[in-house]
Amino acid sequence: VRALRAAVRDESSVREEVQEVFGRLPTGDPGAVAAVAEALTGPSGLEAAAAARGLTALARAATDDTRRDILRVLAAAAADPRTDRTVYELL
Repeated sequence: VRALRAAVRDESSVREEVQEVFGRLPTGDPGAVAAVAEALTGPSGLEAAAAARGLTALARAATDDTRRDILRVLAAAAADPRTDRTVYELL
């Protein structure tokens, strides 16, 4: 997950590949959601946006329990004042 978080800072084609990889992460690992969730409130808006998209991709293949965990994480991030920011992504 650390490598994926670093890759989202790369050019747009690399970021697109990262989104696909997020969708293939093992959904049974509770640590995967927590590790990606850290990026939602971090200092990088670009990383936070990619993490949100990544969690969405992960949820598509996840179990119901993991999907609920992801929804809780996204809801908490949306309510966190650190996430109230504009993100500019160069394509």
